[in-house]
Amino acid sequence: MRTRLAVIGLSLFCSLATAQTSFDEHFSFAKQGKMGPREDRFAKLCGVERAASTVTYGRSVDEDWTFKRVSSVGHGRNDAEMDYLGNAEIWSVAGKPRLVTVWFLIMDTGNTSNEMFCLDGTGHVTARETLNAFEPVDGVGGGWRHLRVQTFAAAGKTSNIRNEFLDAHGEAIPAPKLKQEDLDEANVHVSPGLAREIIAKLGKRAK
Repeated sequence: MRTRLAVIGLSLFCSLATAQTSFDEHFSFAKQGKMGPREDRFAKLCGVERAASTVTYGRSVDEDWTFKRVSSVGHGRNDAEMDYLGNAEIWSVAGKPRLVTVWFLIMDTGNTSNEMFCLDGTGHVTARETLNAFEPVDGVGGGWRHLRVQTFAAAGKTSNIRNEFLDAHGEAIPAPKLKQEDLDEANVHVSPGLAREIIAKLGKRAK
């Protein structure tokens, strides 16, 4: 089953442009109860439809990323009380979490990260997508966006479906010349344990 997941994921992610590479694009869709193209493709990898899911929302407004359950998608960047904003969604089907998406924004530096996870019916993470981006807040110098999509087999094998830099339209581009600090930030991705932490904090159960 998970080998088939990797094959499906490869065809989905390699044949189509990614698009929707910012939190603001995500929020413009989410407040309408919709998904952007990138989220839609990942949801298909998870075998989940938003219309058939119950969505639980979470938010963090501190630098420790303390997520708390909230009643709605909120007001985007206007929800921030300082320079830190975290938004989370759990999509559940038949009472079981099947997709988790988490956004982290540090607005005074222009750094953004989005982690998405597929979970199977037993609560185990089967795929992860990480989008890291940097947009200079002063408009000086070039920004960057880096995408990594991985699947996880039952035996512990990890398969990389995509691992590349993107332009603003989600198209793959050659790796830009970056400082080591930026390269390190571009390649940061959290463990699948984040999905379980978010589920626990927002009042759901996961293995």
